[in-house]
Amino acid sequence: MQDTSTTETIQVERTNEVATTQSRNVQPSDQGQRESLRTPGSNLSLNVALILDRRDIEAAVLKLAYGDDIQSFSRGSDFQEIAWETPLNPRLQQYTYEVIWHPRHGSPITMGPQTQSVDNTHLVLQSPRLEEFQLVTDVRGFAVDYAVTPFVDVALEWGRGEYERHRTFTLHHDCRRKEDLLATGGSALYPYHYDIVYNLADGSRIPGASGETTDPIISIMPYQVAG
Repeated sequence: MQDTSTTETIQVERTNEVATTQSRNVQPSDQGQRESLRTPGSNLSLNVALILDRRDIEAAVLKLAYGDDIQSFSRGSDFQEIAWETPLNPRLQQYTYEVIWHPRHGSPITMGPQTQSVDNTHLVLQSPRLEEFQLVTDVRGFAVDYAVTPFVDVALEWGRGEYERHRTFTLHHDCRRKEDLLATGGSALYPYHYDIVYNLADGSRIPGASGETTDPIISIMPYQVAG
């Protein structure tokens, strides 16, 4: 006859061995990290480094958004590290950031908004190279006969979508050349569109050349009288 007490003792010992083996397979640090993201009352702590090229960029505005919590930070030195802390929502695993760079000349350049995981709590944001977002146009009206067309209107259009921009200026006898800085605010520049309108001495307006180009130089030809 088998000793039941001995059998029960062996089963208990084996059960303890299995429990010990399972506990060894748990990574305490990983488990603690996962739990920390879901612990009520914990915070999301972000550190963002803004690096400004002071030769071109005068200031920057950083906007951070996590759920309904939105904060903006303005900075104007070469390097600034921004720390932001907000209550963590276990159901919300992403935040967004947006940077508006303010050049010394030209329109602001908006980068973003960009989405990041809450696991990525350290960001380094470098100011953009302005040549990627700006173009200096050179509109020349030296060949225009200003006795026939006292004024020549030039309209420029560039950028796409929310970054679309328009600008109009007039050439005349005392201003035969116009250089202009086109800044897109974060979208591609090329190509840009131009329209030329001749203003005749009798007050009539005659459309001239128009089109899209990647050439920064526009040379305006004189108005040709019909006939």
